[in-house]
Amino acid sequence: MADHRKRRNKQFRREIANKIADIQDKYCSPCEIKDCKNCDHDRTLKHYGNLLLQDSKDRRSEKKKTQIQKEERQVRAQEMNGLTKEKYKMLKDEGKTDKEIVEAYKMHNYTLTTLKERWGLLGYRGKKKPVEVEKATEIKVEKERYEEKQEAQQEKKQVEQPVKDSVQEPSEKLTESFPEARELAIKIKSLQEEKNHLWKENKEQSLRIGRLLNENAALEERIEMLEKEIAELEGQNRYKELYLSHAAALRAHLMDV
Repeated sequence: MADHRKRRNKQFRREIANKIADIQDKYCSPCEIKDCKNCDHDRTLKHYGNLLLQDSKDRRSEKKKTQIQKEERQVRAQEMNGLTKEKYKMLKDEGKTDKEIVEAYKMHNYTLTTLKERWGLLGYRGKKKPVEVEKATEIKVEKERYEEKQEAQQEKKQVEQPVKDSVQEPSEKLTESFPEARELAIKIKSLQEEKNHLWKENKEQSLRIGRLLNENAALEERIEMLEKEIAELEGQNRYKELYLSHAAALRAHLMDV
């Protein structure tokens, strides 16, 4: 039935377009008076033009009606899968992003945007308690700073703590019996000093690595927050792009008509 009506409308538009072309070729092109306002053929052309405009309006109205029915079916289908307005609000209050919700319910971003528009929840980000969250975050940060400061001070003490030299000068009696003992003692002391230097350098590097790990953890947390914000913005951008593409297609269609 729909295909038959579509073919009939197309045939109607073709017939009207042919009539307009015939009038223009037979009467308008060779006309030398150019007094269109008082011409019967001009009134006929306006009548045919109004018919085409009305047909175009009817087709847009039918297309919009079909699209609304399709969206309503999508809404009902998604609600049957468990995603309702209340469920969506609850998930957002729990801190879920639109990307996570789309993946969980296996739907398209455009479908979720349509649902949000139906529910009046475009731009809804969930209930937040900025004061309590900010206070809790401040306490957590202060605690972490205190722990880092205590740890840094302890490591600094360990680094600066001198290592006792266990090498003793050989006695005169031992030197007389073993002349090479003094030379060995000097060599051992030199190695001991080198070991102490490397040990101190290792402690300093460990302290530096600890600070870098803390900075890296903070950066990873910030990256995760930005990824969630980007996902939400991408969802909104896809909806805008789809809207613009539909608008462009509609303008092109009207120009063809």
